[in-house]
Amino acid sequence: LLATGQEVVAKVRRPGVVEQVELDLAVLRSTVRLAVRHSEAAQRIQLEELADELELHLRAEMDFVEEAHNTELVRALVEPFDGLVVPRVIRPYVSERALVLELIDGHKVDAGHGLERERAVLLAREFFRAYVFQVVVEGVYHADPHHGNVLLTRDGRLALLDFGLLGRLDEDTRAGLALLLL
Repeated sequence: LLATGQEVVAKVRRPGVVEQVELDLAVLRSTVRLAVRHSEAAQRIQLEELADELELHLRAEMDFVEEAHNTELVRALVEPFDGLVVPRVIRPYVSERALVLELIDGHKVDAGHGLERERAVLLAREFFRAYVFQVVVEGVYHADPHHGNVLLTRDGRLALLDFGLLGRLDEDTRAGLALLLL
């Protein structure tokens, strides 16, 4: 609760998590080097490049300044979609180790969501349209849209959460996807 009375959500990086990730990445690197030296399959699937990508994503997920930026970006992208909402970042309460967001009251979407079928279909379509818009038009999209990162709000909208990881596509890939969808 802020001094203004606004209810918020605070995300705080746990103490020691950076050191644990560094240790895990060191073990992963060692294992990958060993696998690449002794396995053609590991070389074929570009295991070292996959490990590089994983490291990049893990480091980005631990940086709440980056997540705040991502949240604001996706919030702007989904603004035209009435059925979708992204929490507002509460500035100045953003640092590499902490992030404060507006609280969006809702619950996980499940089979017993209670929405009328027509509203549920409309929300599903809008979610899909917003995702296609993000991918094809903007080339930036929420890269972790699993069940736990989507809430059904009290007013019947879908709240998208957790933007520690965004996917980015170049123009050629976006054009190819657009043609595929057409």
